[in-house]
Amino acid sequence: MITIRKVVASNNGLTLIELMIVLVLSLLLMSAVYLAYQIQHKTSRVQFQVTQVQQDLRAVMEIITTDIRHAGVDPTFTQSIVGIPSNESGSNFLRIAMDIDEDGSISAPGEDISYRLNGTNLERFDHISNTLQVLAQNVTMFALSYFGETGTGTIYQIVPTGSTNPPFEPGNTLSASEASEVRFIEVRLDMRTAQVDPDTGNFLDRTLTRRVCRRN
Repeated sequence: MITIRKVVASNNGLTLIELMIVLVLSLLLMSAVYLAYQIQHKTSRVQFQVTQVQQDLRAVMEIITTDIRHAGVDPTFTQSIVGIPSNESGSNFLRIAMDIDEDGSISAPGEDISYRLNGTNLERFDHISNTLQVLAQNVTMFALSYFGETGTGTIYQIVPTGSTNPPFEPGNTLSASEASEVRFIEVRLDMRTAQVDPDTGNFLDRTLTRRVCRRN
């Protein structure tokens, strides 16, 4: 026996309440997606800044390290080069001399340089070419500690007691005898991000410290 069913079309659709529920759910979903995007964007931006600071710290430290290792280099042995001139270096500034072009004199660019922190700019000044280079910005600390070494290999700290030589900041500097004893220089660099962390409202800081041995 064949059963015939009659399908009656209905004109009924979604009610207004159902449409509102769909709309609210759609808005909630869109809000969740947008919030997730914002969080990811903030996290990526902060991580990028931290990575940039760490890269800048390492790059600047490599430049300073290279210069310290070259301090006093005298390939021709024609003159007594003072690698760290007296009354020119202290706890937050450093002057270095070196004969890097091997001509027997300190007369070429890059052979007589100074480091100092000016505000939040770490500066490298070339006394021969009279040029100033900003190595890094957003530097909050540039600290230097000096160490000597006895004949038995004992390391001791040298506290600068010399006079201040303008235009450096007020404070003690290495005297001639103290400068001649320096075998190691410990460099500390503190740097912060260019923008604040949106979650904390504070800058993010990173620190790099390295003790460098003079070779000359």
